[in-house]
Order: sequence, then C-alpha cells, then structure tokens
Amino acid sequence: MKRMALIVFLLNSFFLFAFAQKRYKLKEDAGVVIVDFTKNPDENDFLIRVESDSLDSDNEKGIPIQSGFSQNFLKRVESNMLGLETYNLKSKGDMERILLDDFNAPVEFFINPSFVTPSSLRIVKDSLNVWNLEVKYISNFREVNRELSDKYPSIGYSFPVPSGEDVEQMREHNVAAWAKRKEERLNLYKADILLFPISNQFAEQLYEKVVSLIVNFKVTGFLNRIAFDGYSVSFRAVIDYEVWSLWMSNPPDEDVVKMSDLCRQIITDAQANQLYETKYITVLNTFKN
Repeated sequence: MKRMALIVFLLNSFFLFAFAQKRYKLKEDAGVVIVDFTKNPDENDFLIRVESDSLDSDNEKGIPIQSGFSQNFLKRVESNMLGLETYNLKSKGDMERILLDDFNAPVEFFINPSFVTPSSLRIVKDSLNVWNLEVKYISNFREVNRELSDKYPSIGYSFPVPSGEDVEQMREHNVAAWAKRKEERLNLYKADILLFPISNQFAEQLYEKVVSLIVNFKVTGFLNRIAFDGYSVSFRAVIDYEVWSLWMSNPPDEDVVKMSDLCRQIITDAQANQLYETKYITVLNTFKN
C-alpha cells in the first residue's frame, strides 16, 4: 500500500509539474534544454532536481539538462574567503548550511536522500594539530517532516483527472504548502555531531582522492532516464585559496558513486561508534587518480 501511495503521489507531482513549467524559461540548443531559474525551483519539482537546496537563488545561468530528463550536476570553483575572516558559503544550500554552515573544511561531503535523514562528514584539524573526522546528521528529521505534513497538507487527486482550473488551484495550494514546510523545517531541524580523531594517512588520502574526484570530473554523455527520487550528494574541497565543489543528483559516474558509497559507509560506521581506517584506505587506493 505504501508503494502504491508513493506511485500515486509521484504521478500527481509529474502531472502538476506540467502545469508549473510556465514558471521557467526554456531554451533549446542542440537537443539540450537550458532551464533559467529566476529563483530556487520548488523542493518538490523532482524532475528538475532531486534536491533544490544546493542551488543558490542567484544562479542566472541555469542548469543544463536533456529533454528526456537526465544527469544533473553542478561543478564550480570559488574563492574560499570573502574577507580576512569570512568564509565563502555561497555554494552551500539551505540543508547543507544546517550541517556545514560555519566554515569550509579541507574536505566536506553532504548527502541528501529522498525521505531519509540528510548527513555530512568532513575532516578538520584541532588546536593540537590533530586530524578529526566530524559527522553530523539531522536527528529529528522524521518528526519535523511528519509534523509539518500534518500542519500543511498537500492536495492530491484521483482519476478521472480534474479540470485544468482545478489542477491549477491544487498546484497553487501545494506550492504554498511546500514553501511553508521548507521555511519552518529549517528552523526546527536539530543537528547532532560526532567527532573522532583519525590518522594523518587517512585524512591526507581522503583529501587527495576527493580533490582528484572534483577536479577531474567531466561529463561524458547524457542519460535518458527519469528520476522521481533517489539522492543528491555534494563534495567540497579547499585548494589553496579556492573552494571546489561538485553537486550531483543520482550520480551515474562510477567514481562519484564509489566515493559516495564510501562516505556513506563512514557515516554509518561513525554512528555505530566504529571506524575502520584500514578498510577505507583500501577503497581509496582503488581510485585511478
């Protein structure tokens, strides 16, 4: 029953999305659609982004996607600092800032699965020059979303399909409900933190491989697939005076998937209060670069 309810919800979102497209400016160029956002896309526009929070509101260039919906990514290089003591956090979305909002660590990883608790990890040095692994996650994710879903319910429909006017009213209601949920959840979420000392070897190798992953990432082609849910990931690394970042939804790239799986495993192990550096280093050694 839960699976059927989810399918109905996704079909409903897909149908409503067709009526919502008029809010975006579309450009055709060699079979690729460039979507220009005047503001953040709605969090439930699954067909454009799995997680819209990672896109800042002043991105005027848009995100290239294929007409049939395909691989979605954002790679950028920015100044690490905006002043002598101010870190540049512009590439971090609302959800990321709950967990990674204070500074740019040498390496940062953030994962936002659909319907599951977002989490992050990063490596930092303490005042004694010792490397530490920091894991953070939103501890009240399910409770907050359940509360807000009850407070601001969305409207679905059953077949036969209602008139276009009714669908537009439902769409407007749902967009408003989703916006209210998004605004309030950011104030209600609570982040828990775990901190573990780690070896220089592990910290340095993780840094080296994440930097290589971001810098060398290139799109080799487009994929024809539709993704209603899944997960999005962000990798971030500080290189000299720059911060490099790579955001991707449902990554098809083998190395991105492998690094994401490794980071997810590290987060899972940390939450169980067990880290296995030798195992992680073995996986890191399998990367080509």
